[in-house]
Amino acid sequence: MPSNPMGSWPVDTPLNLDAIETETDDDQGAMHVQRTKEEARRHFVQGSIREHLAEQPNPRAVRNCARRYKTLLDHLADDVIAAMKNTEIGQ
Repeated sequence: MPSNPMGSWPVDTPLNLDAIETETDDDQGAMHVQRTKEEARRHFVQGSIREHLAEQPNPRAVRNCARRYKTLLDHLADDVIAAMKNTEIGQ
């Protein structure tokens, strides 16, 4: 049991900062590019859905269309999860 409460100073065993591996600039750049791609994909999908909802003739139709999108997204997620489970099993 530590002699000091959590968050107090001085700590019982200091963290060895030299032992922590740092990411290289190449790793950080690749991660930034990956995050940017994912953000752009979400932005385009969201924009497409928004445009489709805006084309609906009235608020009730917008709600119905949004419900269909939600249901479709749930089914897509279930399909992806099932595919992942089949891959984990080795099929």
